[in-house]
Amino acid sequence: MDEMDLNFKDAVNGLQTHKIGEVLTVKIVSVDKEGVSVDLGMKSEGFIPIEEFGQRGIPADFITGKDIKVVYLGGMENGYYKVSYSQARQRLMWDRLKTAASNNEVINGTIVKKIKGGFIVDIGLDAFLPMSLIDTKSIDSLNDLLNREIKVLISEINNKNKSIVVSHRKVVDIERRQNAEKILANIKADDVIQGTVTKLTDFGAFLDIGGGVEGLVHISDLAWHRVNKSGDVLTVGENISVKVLGIEKDKGKISLGLKQLKAHPWDNIEQKYKPGSTVRGRITSVVDFGAFAEIEPGVEGLIHVSELSWKERVENAKKLLKKGDEVELKVIEVNREKEKISLSLKKMKDNPWQELKNKYPTGTKIQCKVTKLAPFGVFVRIEDSFEGLIPIQDMSWTKKIRHPEEMVKPGSEIEAVVIEIKPDEERAHLSLKHLTQDPYEKYHPGSIVKGTIVKILDFGMVVKLDNDVDSFLHKSEMTRDRDFEFRTNFKMGDEIEAKVLRADKKTKKIDLSIKKLELDMEKELVKKYSNIPIPSLGQVLEEK
Repeated sequence: MDEMDLNFKDAVNGLQTHKIGEVLTVKIVSVDKEGVSVDLGMKSEGFIPIEEFGQRGIPADFITGKDIKVVYLGGMENGYYKVSYSQARQRLMWDRLKTAASNNEVINGTIVKKIKGGFIVDIGLDAFLPMSLIDTKSIDSLNDLLNREIKVLISEINNKNKSIVVSHRKVVDIERRQNAEKILANIKADDVIQGTVTKLTDFGAFLDIGGGVEGLVHISDLAWHRVNKSGDVLTVGENISVKVLGIEKDKGKISLGLKQLKAHPWDNIEQKYKPGSTVRGRITSVVDFGAFAEIEPGVEGLIHVSELSWKERVENAKKLLKKGDEVELKVIEVNREKEKISLSLKKMKDNPWQELKNKYPTGTKIQCKVTKLAPFGVFVRIEDSFEGLIPIQDMSWTKKIRHPEEMVKPGSEIEAVVIEIKPDEERAHLSLKHLTQDPYEKYHPGSIVKGTIVKILDFGMVVKLDNDVDSFLHKSEMTRDRDFEFRTNFKMGDEIEAKVLRADKKTKKIDLSIKKLELDMEKELVKKYSNIPIPSLGQVLEEK
């Protein structure tokens, strides 16, 4: 019996022709939930336990009769020889995948299972594809990825635990970069190209212009008129023609324009809207200094606060206008180069300043109220809300006024003379000094005047004439006596009589001369007595 057992054992061993660790090509005999049995050409079959297939499970194409590779492990368990499918795959693919990783080679794989944080991809071995390394822009739905072929690059490969991490996003980035290089090489500024709207943002719209290459239409380049949001002009998926505005090849950026394919609304603007014409506008925005009104798509004008009301001084345009208001306006000025149009709301009505000018012609004396003092003059209110200015130089003929408070007080009622009212400028020029005659008009060269010495200087004296008019007497014009010392012969308060040499109303300068007066008086005396006849000798003797 022992001899028979030995002979049987030898016979069985004679069937075992495989070496432990050998890679075998075998046929699948059956597949069940426990694993896969395979034909080794031996008395018993080999068995691959379900654990060998890890997260992915038994492949769907593992059917009876299919040839697969396994590593023969030797020994038996539960009546089956031990074999390994995973070791065979790893042994056959590892070196090739390491080479692919070193060469940054793109690998085709199949997504076989969704797991926490990503997917299992079959690239010859099971590899992990993290969710963060999937390019979601190029994939319609992550729910449809199972059994889908996908291109990946190996991001990490670990010899120790034989794990592999792959990236789909890197492949897509490379493809996009290559596509971008091709597209950028074939387009230039001012080209008109086609694109599909892929994304709308607050600052503009992104367009796919081919191969996943995107360009941006900034919100300011969507339309000539003001655009609040890109969705008001475009929709995702819309195919449009755009103009290439600029290309930054080093950054892969393409600037596109939609409005540039349409006529500029400011073309021939000066012919369409002439100063003085009337237009209808819609208020688009209101700011402290005025309001902007759109008079046609892409054409806005400014209504400055000074153009809102004739009578009321408007500090903030929001008091009179609000966004969305429809108003009739007058065109004041058009500047095509700067793309500016000045509009007026108040000029739609008659200018009340013209009525004021007609009512108060130049020279009219009027009652007014002081509203404000400034270093340069006094503001006064005329009637309702008209305001005029009395410049500081028009407050006195003779006094040098340093500040208007020397003459008037805020809130006081005063009388003034209208010098000029300018309706177009909405200004009224008034004067206090013109309430009296210009005292300088009475002084002219040759006239004889009397005055009081008010100041003695090294080179002459200041003489106060009537109406507080200052004049000057130079020492050279005091006498013909060269040795005359005027500072000892004249003193403050002395009254003198002199002749006017020069009188300039513009500069308010009057020069006097005592010497000239004395010479003229001597000439008059000589002239007077030279007319008396000289008696003859006979007449003298007769008188005796």
